[in-house]
Amino acid sequence: MVCIYFRTSNIFSFKIQNLTMIQLSNRCGLQNNKQIQMEICECCCIICSSSNSNGGGCIACCQLYDNNIKDHPNRRLRCLPLCFAMLFCIVAIIICIIEYALYSKNNSVRTILDNWKQNQIQQIYLTDTCDQHNIMSSYQVPQIMSGCYCDGQGVWGQACSSTQTLFESCVDVQQDDAFSFNYWSQNLTNGTYAPYYICQKQGSQNYFNQLQKGLRSKQDCSDFQMKICETTDSQIFTCVEQTEDCPITDIIIQSVPLSQDILNSNYWESLNSTDFYVYVTRLAPQRPIVIGKVIKGKGQCLVPSLLSLNANYSSDYVLNYPQAEDCRIDERFKSIALTLESELFRQNNVMDKIKKTRLGYPLYEIKYQFMVMNQIYLNSNCETQIITDLIDVGDNLDYIDTLLIVQLILSIIYLTAINFYFFNELTLCCYEIKEIPKMTYLITRWLFQYGFSFIIYYAYAYIVISEKTVVKLIRNNCFEEITQESLQSVIDNSLKYSKSLSVSLLIMIIILSVIEIVVAIFRIARLSQKVIRIKQKETMQEEQMKKQQELAKYIDVQMAEKNNDQIDYQQPHAQYY
Repeated sequence: MVCIYFRTSNIFSFKIQNLTMIQLSNRCGLQNNKQIQMEICECCCIICSSSNSNGGGCIACCQLYDNNIKDHPNRRLRCLPLCFAMLFCIVAIIICIIEYALYSKNNSVRTILDNWKQNQIQQIYLTDTCDQHNIMSSYQVPQIMSGCYCDGQGVWGQACSSTQTLFESCVDVQQDDAFSFNYWSQNLTNGTYAPYYICQKQGSQNYFNQLQKGLRSKQDCSDFQMKICETTDSQIFTCVEQTEDCPITDIIIQSVPLSQDILNSNYWESLNSTDFYVYVTRLAPQRPIVIGKVIKGKGQCLVPSLLSLNANYSSDYVLNYPQAEDCRIDERFKSIALTLESELFRQNNVMDKIKKTRLGYPLYEIKYQFMVMNQIYLNSNCETQIITDLIDVGDNLDYIDTLLIVQLILSIIYLTAINFYFFNELTLCCYEIKEIPKMTYLITRWLFQYGFSFIIYYAYAYIVISEKTVVKLIRNNCFEEITQESLQSVIDNSLKYSKSLSVSLLIMIIILSVIEIVVAIFRIARLSQKVIRIKQKETMQEEQMKKQQELAKYIDVQMAEKNNDQIDYQQPHAQYY
């Protein structure tokens, strides 16, 4: 026997037809009949009987349907749209979650805009002290989920069994939050490692603001009285304030010095230390550096929310969340320096924490990279309208994310309301549906259903507009190849799927509306037939009443005549003499 109890307040009066208190008590396993009014399991209770001769069981919902709905046409007609609405809500919730996951993972347009909004870096250096907001060497160790660690056997993603705990020297690994550290472990000239902050100094300008101001040429920079920073390629330049240094376009950090020929090739500036070597250049023919970060694995995934696997291993620590995967690497990130994971943990004093909280953590000689990303290239021949289009696509994707969240919330609320109405139709637990105003019942459904359809259509419009704009951006060939491919992935992996899913929801709403219209027409037809039958019955009753009245009148007349005849017969006749 499997029962789910619903405790109710005294506000509701539960009514179960055709079930005595003793039957209800026996079904639900209640010993005290007084508890039955407060603990109703028949509303959602599955009775399993393996000894049943039919080989199956009895589902109480079917009996409730037979008792409360089957023989009531109006309730059947009300339940049909409710069933389809319930199915629609479940599908809508699943689709909203899928769409939101697609957009949250594939945000290439936001990557471009965020890159352009980063201020240009004028200096990068390794130091013992650095302001928190200028540190580039921060790294976040992922959180872990709970699991089981057995000495010499490995780690599993589920809790240890009692047998493992008693006989196999296994212990449970508790869930632990992510944590961060800031030191970079730099390889020194003598082969040892030392902790340093990788610190940056940013200028006041970023590419996004300059594009909005229309700074597309050297003449534009001069018109705004800004300094022009040229590279060895005359087509690549940046604009900065007159008092600021030109931004860095490339950097090298290593434990051995560069040769003089290399130093002269790109006009490298040496920021030598006694223990390692740092070189920067402002003339390399590429856009300024705007982002720097510490990355584990092969590199930065093209989808920023993913983590990449190390090149030499097929898996990472199994309890890490999220798990690293063999993702496509974003080639716009360039590796500047390397270090070992064990040294990085040791220099940041987190080795003991790792061993204590992440039992069985594989402390291999995994390499970490400090990587930088230059400003994303934009073809100078592209029209200014392209910039506006890109900004509009970014805004539209943000709107779609918001609308998906609203859709998900409305779907959950609507499903709750539909379940409430259907639950009441099935069990009559709370009130008779006919006792509440019917307009309240209809308005509640229409408000959610057609309000939800409006939001879906609104989101679909944004999806179509965004797809057309991204196609336009790709056709204009304004970006380098890797950025062009990332924009194409927005269409292939997000917008196309999302558009198909939104169309599916719109079709389901149309089908649901058609069902409601058909049911309404059928109910109107039944009501009309009922009215006609009532009128026919009333007409027949009136005719019968009229006939009865005529018959009664005729009988009265006949009785009166008969009485008169009897009176005449009994009255003595007059005597004539």
